[in-house]
Amino acid sequence: MKASRVAGTLGLTAALVLTGTLPAFGAVSNPVSEKQVVTSTVEKPDSNPVMAKISKDAAIKLVKALVDIPVDFKLTNSRYEPTGWQTDNGSWNLNFERIVKERYSSINVAVDAETGKLISYYLNNNELDKKVTYPPKVDLLKAKEIANQLLLKMNPDVAASVVYNDSYDKLFRVPLQGQVRYSLRFDRSVNGVKYPADGISFEIDGDGQMVSYNYSWHVSRKFASAVPVIKQDQALDTYKVKNKPFLQYIVVTPPGGKSQIALSYSLLTNPLDAATGEMISPYYMFNPGSLKTITEKPLAAKPVAGKDITEDQAVAIAKKLVVIPAGAVLQNPGFTEYQDTASIDGTRATWEISWRVGKENDKDKVYYRAAVNAKTGELVSYSYDNQKLWQPLTTAEEKIRITDEKAQLAVEEFLKKVLPQYSNELAIVKPSISNSKFGMGSTSRTMYFDVRRIIGGISTEMDSVSVSIDLLKGTVVNYYSNISAYKYPTVPNKTIELAKAQDLLLAPYTLELQYYDDQINDRVYFDSNYKKDLAPAKLAYMLQASYYDNVYLDAETGNWRKRDTGEVTIPGKVVVTDIAEHPAQRELQLMVDYQALDVKDGKVNPEQVITRGEFIKMLVITLNGGNYYPYFSSERSNSYKDVKNDSALFGYVESAVDAGILDRSSEVLDPDGKMNREEMAQLIVRALGFDKLANQAGLFNLDTMDAGAVKLKGQAAIVLSLGIMSKSNGSYFMPANEVTRAEAAVAFFHFLEVRPTMQSSSLQNNYRY
Repeated sequence: MKASRVAGTLGLTAALVLTGTLPAFGAVSNPVSEKQVVTSTVEKPDSNPVMAKISKDAAIKLVKALVDIPVDFKLTNSRYEPTGWQTDNGSWNLNFERIVKERYSSINVAVDAETGKLISYYLNNNELDKKVTYPPKVDLLKAKEIANQLLLKMNPDVAASVVYNDSYDKLFRVPLQGQVRYSLRFDRSVNGVKYPADGISFEIDGDGQMVSYNYSWHVSRKFASAVPVIKQDQALDTYKVKNKPFLQYIVVTPPGGKSQIALSYSLLTNPLDAATGEMISPYYMFNPGSLKTITEKPLAAKPVAGKDITEDQAVAIAKKLVVIPAGAVLQNPGFTEYQDTASIDGTRATWEISWRVGKENDKDKVYYRAAVNAKTGELVSYSYDNQKLWQPLTTAEEKIRITDEKAQLAVEEFLKKVLPQYSNELAIVKPSISNSKFGMGSTSRTMYFDVRRIIGGISTEMDSVSVSIDLLKGTVVNYYSNISAYKYPTVPNKTIELAKAQDLLLAPYTLELQYYDDQINDRVYFDSNYKKDLAPAKLAYMLQASYYDNVYLDAETGNWRKRDTGEVTIPGKVVVTDIAEHPAQRELQLMVDYQALDVKDGKVNPEQVITRGEFIKMLVITLNGGNYYPYFSSERSNSYKDVKNDSALFGYVESAVDAGILDRSSEVLDPDGKMNREEMAQLIVRALGFDKLANQAGLFNLDTMDAGAVKLKGQAAIVLSLGIMSKSNGSYFMPANEVTRAEAAVAFFHFLEVRPTMQSSSLQNNYRY
């Protein structure tokens, strides 16, 4: 088992630290107190709060007029929220439910309590034996038409003030499943400039039904002038000056399952202020390598694995590093051990210790918990379990709480004590406003600090520490260390030039002028007066991606590599030059789009015979919805002698073995061997789950001229009768004929068409494309 826990790190997509705009259509409601909520489990007479212009009963009638609520869906819960995130007003939130034969379905809606506008709608229709077809009945083009019609019907008053967000179209690929949801979005436009924080979004399923809807619109919002100081033709040059790439150590896992460190170039996607030409830097967007470490030199030597630490030693270490009250009762310590490639010897062993203060049945009892690395003696975690810590500070307590600066100093001193060997590699991130806020302006009793590991000025992706401080006592109440034992270079290798890295990282992007709000993210949740003094939304240039691939930029070579395996790749939509006007162009392009077929020098070679390994890879990717690379740890033994765990095919082969598509009757697979029609039929029938049925003697009649030459008659009969494969020359199966890449792609497309009809019940996965 590989253990990886990320605390406060930023993910990489297209080698960029992605973030950016506000959640444009957030469905998360503001936290409210118990007194501010009205709930009911069944429809009751109107209980209209004084502050709501529209009553609950009126809201229910409005909802039923705006969207279809089937008669068998019953209202089970209603809630009034006086403050809103998606509009300026409070809202009625209604939940309708239906249970048929233990299948739960629901419809959740929200209505603006002042205007009657429908704010949100979510349908979870868990119908029994719902029929799914492939390809979906409704494609992207039709789904866009439906969304446009709904926009005009539901929001005629603002339809002229939105623009379609075509970023979805740029990233779209034809789905591999029939049960899909198309996510379509319209951004608010002000003075001809997008304001993505407001807008209208729809989700349309493969049958053309609206399954979700969100309306976000703040009439009170003010906007700066739509004329930027920094013009469009100056934006990119200004952006390059202000936003430089930075180096980062990341973890990749090549075929074989042994994770290793790679050096990458990354780039923040901060907006560029169109008035000042400066980068807008929210607290969550920063160059980790620019942080200052606690000390310049380590205060102790790094640990090495030696003799395992005993239980008594672990208890003594914990009591030395953290304060355990006198009289605390030691509970039975636990010991865990598991495989972890990020540990010194590939195994992570931990002593888990706890103490109880108070009697067992005492409702005010308190627990202190600690975990100690049984290999190195490092303190892994510590927590103080007291329910009072979850209560906000009183007005009197707020006046005596310690300052943020003193809280940070307490974190520094604690880390020097528990992790002295890393003191020169640990840097504290400045906490955000939300860190110590509970909601509606109240302050939490604790403040959370995110600590990053920096090695030689280069940030690490996975290694981090989290610490929470009691703001009254100045003591640590929660601590977790995720410091790995990966071998980082003492001196990084030579890297490509910074300018070249920047050009490569920016290649997938264009800069678009938008209205941007960097004030709302924290304050909307934590400051009840946030609307009163909001400055106008300002103009900013935002990076817009033409594609998103899970890749990173190799800082040493300048190659793009797959984020999961480290293999060299070409990001973006793959363009092939040898399938135009080919009879199987559609099917081949579908397989290429999901990287189920390899492309070399722009060619897919449709008439080339497909190998057994290539076919298995295509089958596994197709079965799993595309872009799928199965991961197995280095401890997984290979099922076949000729597909070892360092092979690029290893994950696909082992996944097929686990799924019962491949058996282990032979010690070799011969992945480079040519695929024939009979073997293809067998693997497809296994993927459908009909192999045992196919092997029943005399059950199937194979109506071909060469039936005598076919060993797997049941399998051949099934794929022919289902239309997955067709006869050759009208009457022959031709079991020994080799299969071309084009023929395999066509067979897989027909497999996708047939698979939904073979399901005994509706598919449970919804794929968004």
